[in-house]
Amino acid sequence: MELLKQYFEYRHKLNSYNTILAIAHYDLATIAPSAGKAYNYQMLNQLSGEAFELLLDPMFIELQKNLLNEELDEYVRKEIEYNLKETNKIINVPKEEYIQFRNLASEAEMKWEEAKKTDDYKLFEPALLAVIQAKRKLMAYRNVGNIYEAMLNDFEQDVSIEKYDAFFALLEEKLVPFIKKVNEHNHKIKNDMLYFEVTDEVQKKVADRIAEYLDYGKDWGYIATSMHPFSTKINNNDTRITTHFDSKDPFNSVFSVIHEIGHSTYDYQSSRDYKGHPLDTMITMGMHESQSRLLENYIGRSYAFWKYNYPLLQQEMPALKDVSLETFYLAINKSYPSLIRTLADELTYPIHILIRYKIEKGICDGSIDVHDLERVWNEMMVNYLGVQVDKASHGILQDIHWTSGEFGYFPTYALGSAYAAQFYHQMRKDLDVDHLLESNQFTVLKQWLKDHIHQYGGFKTADEILMLVTNEKFNPKYYVEYLINKFTKIYQLD
Repeated sequence: MELLKQYFEYRHKLNSYNTILAIAHYDLATIAPSAGKAYNYQMLNQLSGEAFELLLDPMFIELQKNLLNEELDEYVRKEIEYNLKETNKIINVPKEEYIQFRNLASEAEMKWEEAKKTDDYKLFEPALLAVIQAKRKLMAYRNVGNIYEAMLNDFEQDVSIEKYDAFFALLEEKLVPFIKKVNEHNHKIKNDMLYFEVTDEVQKKVADRIAEYLDYGKDWGYIATSMHPFSTKINNNDTRITTHFDSKDPFNSVFSVIHEIGHSTYDYQSSRDYKGHPLDTMITMGMHESQSRLLENYIGRSYAFWKYNYPLLQQEMPALKDVSLETFYLAINKSYPSLIRTLADELTYPIHILIRYKIEKGICDGSIDVHDLERVWNEMMVNYLGVQVDKASHGILQDIHWTSGEFGYFPTYALGSAYAAQFYHQMRKDLDVDHLLESNQFTVLKQWLKDHIHQYGGFKTADEILMLVTNEKFNPKYYVEYLINKFTKIYQLD
C-alpha cells in the first residue's frame, strides 16, 4: 500500500531524530564537558525543533488520518491513533515557542545543577518560575479543561485528579499513622553499618555484580554515572542507565542500579515486533515505575535476594565482613522519616510523592503561590514526615524533574509502586519467588515479567495488563497491605 509506505518513511525519519537526541542527551548527562553544555543544548534543541516540525507536517497528519480509513494491522492502527492523539497536544504550538521552551528547560537544568551544588534555591528559582510560566502557556494552546489533569495523562493514560485524590487519600489515611507507629520503634533497628567510605571503583564493581545477577546484558545495556540516576531507551537493544556514587553512602548506588535496571529490562523485553514503532515507547510511566520499584523494593530489599548476593557484597566491601545477613536485611529496611526521596525507605517513600502531588496540584490550580514554593515544601515535610529541611539540596532542589516542566510525572512513582504490589502478589502465586532468588535464578522471574508484562510494550494500557495478569482492576489495597504487613513483621509490632 503506497500510503503505508509513505507513513513508514516519515516514521523512519522521526526515529532518526529521536535516536540522535536520546544518545546526545545521555552523553550530556554523563561524560560531556561542562563548558560545552550550553552550546550543545542549544544545538540539540534546534534539532528537537526540526523533529517537532516534521511531526506536525500537515501532509504527515493527513496521511495518518487517511490510513485510519484503510484496513491496517492492529499494531499500526494503534500507533497511528496514538500519534494523532499526541499530535493534537502540540498542533497549535508555534515551533519558535517550542524551541524557546526547550531552551528554558535546558537553562533551568544547568541552573539546578549549580544551585544544588551551592545549596542556593534563589539561584534556581527564576529559572523554575520561567519554566512554569512557559509550561502554562504551552498548555493553553491545548485548550484543555483542567491543566494538571492533562499533564497527569501525559504520563499515565486515562487517569483523573479524582482517581489520584482517592489513591493518595488512602495512603494518607492508612500509612501516615502507621509510619508514626513504626517511627516510635525505629530505635530497634540500627543501620549505621551501611555508611562507610567506599571508592567509586569498588562501587562500580558492586554495580556490575548486581547487574550480572539481574541478567542485565552488556550487549544491550550500559551503566554510567550522572548527578541524578536515570534510564534511557535508545531502542530495545540499547537501554542505558546511570547511577550516582556517594563515597560515604554506597547503598545509594546499589539500589539506584537495581531500580534503573528495572526500567531498562522492561524496555529490552518489549516485543521485537515493536522495534521502531511508537508502541515501543508508549509504555506509561506508571507501568514503567511498577517495574523499577518491583525490582528495587519487592525483590531488591527482600531477604531472599540478599541471601545469595550478600556474600558477594561482603567480598567487595570488607566493612560488612562481621555484619550478619539478618542484621543487614533489617538495616536496609529500616524505616524512618527522612529528607531525600531517592534515599527514602520503602514505607515512607509514597509520602514524599504525596507531598509533590499536592504541590504540583496547587501550582496548577493557583492555590499555591509559585514564589513561595520553598516555604511550602519545607512546611509539608514537617507536617507529613516530621522532618526539618536543613538545606535546599535536601529539600526543593533534590529532584531534577521540574527543570523540564514535567509536572504530573511524580505521582506515577507512587502509582507504579501500587501496580507493582498487585503484580508481585500474583507473581508469588505463580512462582516460588524466594527459592528462585536464593538460588540465582532471577532469569525465571525475568521471563515471567516478559511473558506477563514486558512483551506488550505500549500496546496494552496499565488497566488492561493488570486485568490480564491479576484478573482484577487496579486495587491499591495490595500496596497498603504489603507495606503494613512487611513493616509490622520487621518491627515485631503484633
